[in-house]
Amino acid sequence: MHVHVGTEAQRHDGRILNIGGGGVLLKTECPVGTNDQISIEIDLKDESKPISVYGVVVRNDARGMGVSFIRVSEVNSDLIAYLIRKWQREETPQV
Repeated sequence: MHVHVGTEAQRHDGRILNIGGGGVLLKTECPVGTNDQISIEIDLKDESKPISVYGVVVRNDARGMGVSFIRVSEVNSDLIAYLIRKWQREETPQV
């Protein structure tokens, strides 16, 4: 996962801690403040292109950076929902 602040070209590496349909909690060393607009590229295994979404930072503290999605295309919204379902299945213990 990579983060871009505003329109800057520099990419900052990050890690998703939690994701939902409306936003994401992530860890990154990217210097951002509350209300900063960012773009996020989520790299997917076996896919040539990442999912790109825009968001606004709603909090940035020791737990991580909370980002609320804005301007999410329908295709990306569907992909995010699919990923959430997939990750939930992977984390559910099999009996």
